[in-house]
Amino acid sequence: MDFYIAASLSLSMMVPAIIAAVRLPNISSEFDPFLIFIWLNAFNVGFGNIIEPLGYYNIVHYNIWFLSDAFILLWLFKKWNLFESKKLYYSIGIMFAICWAAETIFLSKFTGDFNSYFRILYSFIVILLSISMINNLLLKANINPLKNSIFLICCTFVLLNTITVIGEAFFAYNLILGNKFRMYMEDLITFINVLCSLFFALIILWMPKKQAFILQY
Repeated sequence: MDFYIAASLSLSMMVPAIIAAVRLPNISSEFDPFLIFIWLNAFNVGFGNIIEPLGYYNIVHYNIWFLSDAFILLWLFKKWNLFESKKLYYSIGIMFAICWAAETIFLSKFTGDFNSYFRILYSFIVILLSISMINNLLLKANINPLKNSIFLICCTFVLLNTITVIGEAFFAYNLILGNKFRMYMEDLITFINVLCSLFFALIILWMPKKQAFILQY
């Protein structure tokens, strides 16, 4: 796929980012980390599309984005009360920090390469957390999953992070499957990202309005 076509398609993340900004006053605070996740992704894509044609490497800002993304999503699941104890929440956070620092210092050498192993790790953790959240929601008899924003977000997370794990595994382990296969893989990742961006946009549009606070006497 041509670079400019791929760059244009990647800008699809701007759609949910704009919708989130417009709907912000009406969105419940339980989705604050998710909105930050959307805006951070939109900024990362936009910034990358600006500096790459100018001849600058995007390695450093992508690696910083990977770490920020991991902590924001971990915070999101905490906000949704997935963790029964703070111990597990902080343990995952410490693991993220140690793994990112180790790969940055010893493998990618800060500016030498992308932190693919870390991205595989945190994407896999997000898949597990999303599936756990989906199971928790399905156990509640009083919700309609297809109308529940958290359920839909988690399903999209599973799709998005599954393709991320597969793609990063090919690139991290330098699997030799031919240039043609690599191009197909990159195109598939691009289209899945576009699809997930559109899903996020629709989910934000359908999010229920923030409940007005009524003072009881």
